[in-house]
Amino acid sequence: MSDTSPILSLPYIQPSQAQKHVTHNEAIRTLDTIVQLTAVAADRTDPPAAAAEGDRYIVPNGATGAWAGHAGKIAQSESGSWVFIEAAAGWRCFVLATTELMAFDGSVWVKVSGGLQADDLANLPGVGINTTADATNRLAVAADATLLSHAGAGHQLKLNKNSQSDTASLLMQSAWTGYAEMGLAGSNDFEIKVSDGSNWFTAIAIDHQNGMVAFPSGGVRPQLTADLTVLIDPVAGDDQNDGITAPYATIARGLQHVMGVDAGGYAVRLQLADGTHALTGPLVVNQAVPEAEAIEVIGNLTDPAAVVINGASDLFAVSAGRLRLQGMTLETNSGHCITVHDGAMVSYQNIRFGPASGAHVQLDRGHCAVTGDCEIAGDADSHINLRHMSSLQVSNAQITLTNTPTFASQFLGSFTASVAEFSGVTFTGAATGKRYDSWAGSVINIGGQGAAYLPGDTAGTESAGGIYL
Repeated sequence: MSDTSPILSLPYIQPSQAQKHVTHNEAIRTLDTIVQLTAVAADRTDPPAAAAEGDRYIVPNGATGAWAGHAGKIAQSESGSWVFIEAAAGWRCFVLATTELMAFDGSVWVKVSGGLQADDLANLPGVGINTTADATNRLAVAADATLLSHAGAGHQLKLNKNSQSDTASLLMQSAWTGYAEMGLAGSNDFEIKVSDGSNWFTAIAIDHQNGMVAFPSGGVRPQLTADLTVLIDPVAGDDQNDGITAPYATIARGLQHVMGVDAGGYAVRLQLADGTHALTGPLVVNQAVPEAEAIEVIGNLTDPAAVVINGASDLFAVSAGRLRLQGMTLETNSGHCITVHDGAMVSYQNIRFGPASGAHVQLDRGHCAVTGDCEIAGDADSHINLRHMSSLQVSNAQITLTNTPTFASQFLGSFTASVAEFSGVTFTGAATGKRYDSWAGSVINIGGQGAAYLPGDTAGTESAGGIYL
């Protein structure tokens, strides 16, 4: 039989042993040392000069003095000297100096990691801090503040989306209704948006291709230092291009571009490539370009038929500023070719008008100037229709009618105190329909050219104080 116990090496009292109390007390002393084991420190290499009775230390590698050669053992101060106890694998000791729990692995003492390990927190279905996470909000925090700090250098918060059409953004809400959003919302352009609770308005849009800043809802604009020509090509263009070194695909994108600048007195224009520019909705001009005489839209000045703008609604809808059109064919199967209202102004020359279900030009408190030759090649309800104090000035132009177009209401209608004036204008070709209608205090001034001056095969009329002269 062994003289000591197999686990703690406590001495056994032997048969017929004298002074049994010595063996018993030695075992008690050992138990007193290792049960509920604590140590003053685990990193001290030199024995303290005045250790308290019963103080214990884990002897580290490189120990000196009385501790030399006892690395890994428990050193206990007893009666002015040191007693060393050999540790066994699995022993644990609480270190008072560092408030750490250490364990002996059979060779060295190592720190015991308490609680969860890093791997325990991977691939969790959700985390709720002071609230409940759900299938959409996998991480949910209810707190007065959330701190994300550096670990010694910088810090990045990363939002990654799957594809360009998805959204990666920061959404700010009040009572669970969104009122502000910033990020990549449905594209790769950076946008800052605000909401009135129902409708969203883009305040700032930054093109990810070139860094160009736009203010779709108005605001600060880049100021030009030279004339601006924006290229539009429905075949070779792409609305992700910059429109300057490479063309946009749509006129709408070009208008958005030029309406976002401060012209500074320079010209702003769209140059349309030959081809058909098919619209999905009206081309809206609802703000003037600061310090610009007009927005110019130019097609093929030699052959207007080479540039065709068509759609299933109004083509140009102008409610602010000035728009100047040249060198293109306009046609629509549902609406007007050009609508002008709210005091806006459109001028054009070298335009070829194709068919329109409404008027070729519809003015409602709007103004129009025809400054050069044009062709009318398609039927319409009216060629030009003026309402509510609108004005029309046609000067020094030859208007050519081909294909004998038919005007269902009249060639020229002037209503409710509107004024139309012709000076130095000649018409060639023929048309079918009423020549004119002047009504409710409106004036059509053709400079005394006679009742058959305007195109048509039916006499015009004057009523309710309308004047034709």
